[in-house]
Amino acid sequence: LSGVIVVGIGDSAASIIGSKVGVNKWPGSKRTLEGSLAGLLTQFFFVIWLWAFDIIPYTRRNLILISTAITFSSQMEAFSRDIDNLTLPICLFPFLYMCDTTTITTATNLSLTANK
Repeated sequence: LSGVIVVGIGDSAASIIGSKVGVNKWPGSKRTLEGSLAGLLTQFFFVIWLWAFDIIPYTRRNLILISTAITFSSQMEAFSRDIDNLTLPICLFPFLYMCDTTTITTATNLSLTANK
């Protein structure tokens, strides 16, 4: 999931928007502020979509973890000189791993108990 969010969604949007409309370059980087912002926003909208379908449960803790992770990975993407398709998912994974998934289990158990 971390690779899909960071590389499939964020890095793709950053590349497309940055190359088409990007003007303001990050200091010491060839990447643009507009591309980084597009990557950040598309990742966050994708996570909202995941919350809407209960793929990742919405909790305050998850909101803080994922917001921090997306911001961190966007900055890593802006300033990376390496193969970011490898390093970015590795940077995002620990944050996703720490997300609370007990909400899904609890909701499933409650619905199963109510149906008995």
